[in-house]
Parts: sequence; structure tokens; C-alpha cells
Amino acid sequence: QEAVDRMRQIKPNLKYIPYVVRTLPESPSAKLLKPGDWIMSLENQLIMDNLYLFDQLVDLSVKKNVSLSVYRHG
Repeated sequence: QEAVDRMRQIKPNLKYIPYVVRTLPESPSAKLLKPGDWIMSLENQLIMDNLYLFDQLVDLSVKKNVSLSVYRHG
């Protein structure tokens, strides 16, 4: 809840936060990400509920290493 509160201080009308549903087995992400991880930033850009920005950054990063910041519960 603390992470959500901090994000709402930045964007009071925050509607949702993108999160990991699953990873591809044997992919590099499978070793680092877990279902339920909240995606906070990608390539040092705060994502929040801007799925258009997230999609753009993902499309530009195919087969590249990326900087990703996540929040993991527990």
C-alpha cells in the first residue's frame, strides 16, 4: 500500500498499475520477474498507468536489455 500511496502523491487520479501476469519459460525475464510484480519504470521513465508509453518502450526494446524497476509484494 505504501508504494501506491507514494505513486498517488505524484498522480492523484492513478487508475491502475501495470503488473507481471506471467513470463516466458527459459526467458531472461523468468529469472528476474515474478507474477504480481508491479512495473514502476522502464528505461528510467515512470510508467504509472501510461500503457501507451509502456507499449512504445517495449516495442523499441525488442531483443535488447532494458532497465526495469519493479515493486514486489513481500
